[in-house]
Amino acid sequence: MKSQLEYLVHEVKTRKIFKRNKKDVRLKVLAALLYFLGLSFRKTSGFISCFQEISHESVRTYYHKMKEVIKPPEKRNRGLIAIDETNGD
Repeated sequence: MKSQLEYLVHEVKTRKIFKRNKKDVRLKVLAALLYFLGLSFRKTSGFISCFQEISHESVRTYYHKMKEVIKPPEKRNRGLIAIDETNGD
């Protein structure tokens, strides 16, 4: 069974999202995923730089190219809203 990271790498390679592959595709996918999960571009580039030198601008580029592959779950439109009418006195 493939891990989620390997699945994303396979999707990126099949869709040919990155035209040049000077850096490893797994590293690009990992960088985009870390940003998607909440790290900033700079913190993500700092973490990834432990393995291979990468700038925060590269992380931004990777994420924007991959955001079609790693979409956040769609928000549900709720028809009702609960309002609390208690008085705070």
